[in-house]
Amino acid sequence: MTGATTDPTKDSTPGTPRIAVIGAGPAGLTLARILRVHGIAATVYEREAARGVRGQGGTLDLHADTGRRAIQEARLTEEFRAKARPEGEDFRVVDKHGTAHVTFETGLAPGTDEEGGADGRAGSPEIDRGDLRDLLLDSLDPAAVRWGHRLERAEPLDGGRHRLHFAGGAVETCDLLVGAEGAHSRVRPLLTAAEPHYTGVSLVELGIPDADRTAPGAAAAVGHGSLFAFHDNKGLVLQRNSDGRIRVYAFFRCPEDWLTAAGLSEREPERTRAAVARHFADWAPEFRAALAACDDTLRTQRLEKLPVGLSWPRRPGVTLVGDAAHLMSPFAGQGVNLAMWDAAELALAVAPVLAGSEGRADPDALDAAVAGYEKAMFERGAFWAGIAAFNHDRMLAPDGHENLHLMGGPPPGGSGDA
Repeated sequence: MTGATTDPTKDSTPGTPRIAVIGAGPAGLTLARILRVHGIAATVYEREAARGVRGQGGTLDLHADTGRRAIQEARLTEEFRAKARPEGEDFRVVDKHGTAHVTFETGLAPGTDEEGGADGRAGSPEIDRGDLRDLLLDSLDPAAVRWGHRLERAEPLDGGRHRLHFAGGAVETCDLLVGAEGAHSRVRPLLTAAEPHYTGVSLVELGIPDADRTAPGAAAAVGHGSLFAFHDNKGLVLQRNSDGRIRVYAFFRCPEDWLTAAGLSEREPERTRAAVARHFADWAPEFRAALAACDDTLRTQRLEKLPVGLSWPRRPGVTLVGDAAHLMSPFAGQGVNLAMWDAAELALAVAPVLAGSEGRADPDALDAAVAGYEKAMFERGAFWAGIAAFNHDRMLAPDGHENLHLMGGPPPGGSGDA
C-alpha cells in the first residue's frame, strides 16, 4: 500500500482548512504527504526557485523508530526501499592513525534487500538526501509545492489565522502555519525570541568524484558506508553516496571567524583544499589520500544550535518542526530523523480535527491537538539535543580519540546534518 500512483486519497476541496508549510525539506514534505494520506491538503512554500536548482547534500540514515516510521505513515515504504542502501549503514570509527575503535557491519552487499542481511542487523539504511526529497516530492500533487516563495513575514490574525507575506508581493492566509524551514526560520520569531548560536565547531565539506577509480585506497577504507575519525580538536567524516562520490567533512574546533581568517572559502577551492590538507598532514595515509583526491566542489559552514530544551508558550495557529524547533549539532545523528518524526506526529495529531472540517476547523480543537504534539516534541528534542551537545564536547576535543568508545551507535554525520 504505497506510492502516489496507488494512493486513493484526494486533495481537499476549496473551503477546507488551509495548512501552510514553510520549507520543502524532509520535514515539510513529510508533513504534507502524511496529511495528504489522510485526505487533507497542505501547501508547501519553498524559497528555491524550482526543483533541482541546487544539490541537496549527502547521505542520511533513517532510523526504524523515527525516520522510517514517518515513511511508513506516508505509505512510501516500497519506494524508500527501492532507493535505500542498507549496506551504507556500515561504519568504522577510528583515530587519526587509522586504528579502529568501533566497527559495525551489516553483512550486506550493494543491491541486497535490507531484510536479507546477516542476522537482520541492518536497521537504519542510508538514502541520499536528494533521493529522499525526490521520493517525497513525487508523492505529492505538483501544485502542492509553490516554488520561489520566500516568506518575509507572517502577520497574526484573529482566531489563530495568519497572513503570509512573501518576497515579490504574494500574500496568502492560513488556518495553521508550520515552520519547517530550518535553522533560520522566519516562523520561529512568532513563538520565541531564541536564535541559533555558534557551537564552537566549523566544517569544510569536500568530495571525491568516482571514488573507486580516483582514490581506491580511500574508497576501500570507507567501504560501503562511512569512516569517522576524531583527534586533536579535529575530525574527518567520509561517507559514500549512491552516485559513487565520497563526501568528506572536515570538522574544526575553532573561533567563529576562523574560516574567514584562515582563508577557507568556496570562492577559492584550490587554496581551501590545500589548507585543509595541511591541517591533516600527520593523519593516516587513507585520510591524506582522500583529501588529495577531492575536487573543487566544496562548501563551508559554521555549526549552530538552539538552546537545549527550548520550548515556548502555546500560541494558536502556529508551530514548528525539525531544525526550526530544536536545531542541534550533528553529533547525535538524529537531525533528519527527528524532523521527519516531528512532521509525522504533527500530521497524525491534527488530521482528526481537520479531516471532518467544512470551512475552518474548530480553533480550540486544533490548538489542543498542536499543544499535544508540542509537548512530546519538546521532550524528544531536549533529550537528543543534550546527547548531541555531550558528544560534540567530547569528540571535538584534544583527546577526542580517547572518547571514541562513546560512539557505540551510529556516529555523527549519519543523519546527514553536517
